[in-house]
Amino acid sequence: MKLFADMHVHSKFSIDGTSTMEEYCLTAEKTGSRIICFTEHVDFNSMEKNLSIIKDNRTQNFVVDDYFCEINRLRKKYSSLTLLMVLRILTRFY
Repeated sequence: MKLFADMHVHSKFSIDGTSTMEEYCLTAEKTGSRIICFTEHVDFNSMEKNLSIIKDNRTQNFVVDDYFCEINRLRKKYSSLTLLMVLRILTRFY
């Protein structure tokens, strides 16, 4: 069964992402997926507790202009794909 859409992926724009947006696009082309939703974490809090693990987010360097430029570049290059985006912005410690 082919996966039509992947609605929750984190690229290297998120502190917890490991792949580039383009790598996801290439994988989608190979697997027949048509929709990718990049759901990036933009964490401005210094630490985040997630599943009892505390992450230090001070190393995150999210540049919103770079993010939108990359999405737009990939939309042109991979016109057969629908590329969606979501930004989850955190500004405080939970």
